[in-house]
Formats: sequence, structure tokens, C-alpha cells
Amino acid sequence: MTTKDLQKIKGIKRRTARKIRKELDSMQPSKPTPPIKEPEPVTEEFQTVDDESEEIIAEWDTFDTEDPEPPSEPSLAYTHGEYTLYKKQIPIKNGSTRTVHFFSKKVPDTGKPAALPEGYTVKINKKTGLPYIKKKP
Repeated sequence: MTTKDLQKIKGIKRRTARKIRKELDSMQPSKPTPPIKEPEPVTEEFQTVDDESEEIIAEWDTFDTEDPEPPSEPSLAYTHGEYTLYKKQIPIKNGSTRTVHFFSKKVPDTGKPAALPEGYTVKINKKTGLPYIKKKP
């Protein structure tokens, strides 16, 4: 495009058009990429397998690639759908501890499975869909 063509674009004045043109002129065209060669057709050649290689392959051990099942949780744990209720003790500034309840799909690093405490109900967060417990009124 020429400078005049660039000026026809709304919002681009002569000075801006000159800057754009100068930048475009200063850019060197990139090296042309070499043409892609088509791969040569593959000819299937079969090699005879000697008895030693068959023995080596036969000695290999197989293993399962599936994840092991998580450890079974006690039946005291409260579950809501895929989530399990856990509790853990956290220290407070005054030296005492506070019990925190939370839901998790996976087994957390800290915390133990817990039953639903008395006087609490399970609610669902409308935005995230995660369960939480709330004290009954």
C-alpha cells in the first residue's frame, strides 16, 4: 500500500502513514522456505528374526499403566456426589486450634475423612457447583 492508501483508512494521518510505510520498507523479506519434498514410498522389507531376539522379548515384564485405586476411606466419611467431606485442625494466633471442614474429590495431603457434623447441612455453591456445609438456622 502507498502512503495515500494508508491515509484513506479512518484514524491514520499522514505522519502515521509515513511511519507505517517506513517500518514496512525496513523489514527484510524472510528467506523463502525450501519446497517440501514428498517422502519416498516405503518399501516393506522383512527381516528374519533370530531365536535370541525372541527370547529377549519374551523375558520382558509387563505392567499395568492404570493408576492404582485410592486407599479405601472409612464408612464414617460423608460423601456428596463425587466429593468427600474432610476435616483438619489449623493453628490460630492465640495458640489454640480450629477445626476446618472441606470437600474434596481426591484424597488431600492433610486432613481426615469426617462425618457430617450435627447441626450442619450441605449446600451447593451456585457459581462453582461445589458443595459446602452451613450451620442450620
